[in-house]
Amino acid sequence: MSIKLIAVDMDGTFLSDQKTYNRERFMAQYQQMKAQG
Repeated sequence: MSIKLIAVDMDGTFLSDQKTYNRERFMAQYQQMKAQG
């Protein structure tokens, strides 16, 4: 099964108070999802 949608909670969980996100952590999670198909 392929990933067709990624939904995230952006109220401080994904985005920081400065409206940025941890790119390294995101890429690690993205690669993990991609590897799972």
